[in-house]
Amino acid sequence: MNSIKINFDVIAVTESRILKDKIGINNLKLQNYNMKFCQTSSNTGGTVLYINEKHSYKPRADLSVYKEKELESTFIEIVNPKRSNIIVGCLYRHPSMILSEFNDDFLAPLLEKLLRENKSIF
Repeated sequence: MNSIKINFDVIAVTESRILKDKIGINNLKLQNYNMKFCQTSSNTGGTVLYINEKHSYKPRADLSVYKEKELESTFIEIVNPKRSNIIVGCLYRHPSMILSEFNDDFLAPLLEKLLRENKSIF
């Protein structure tokens, strides 16, 4: 990250492979970024949001969607004192999850909830 000289506000990563019940995420930290993540119980999956430390934010667990070995997500809300807040999320749908179940049971309700927030969403 240091070699490209860009300070991203948020970096979203899927397939983080941060396994449940495992310690040792220190090697995944990025300098000048805070880290929020969703662990996975699979050998694939997991999500991570790296938030530039210049931003004030709060976790949004109420927006998170999760289904073991099928779906993981991480959401935060960046606090903007002068404008409306910004919601940032990262989702990972495992290939084993049926697409119609993802769309109908998880994505559609999540989008409805997000639209009611009346905030910028990424």
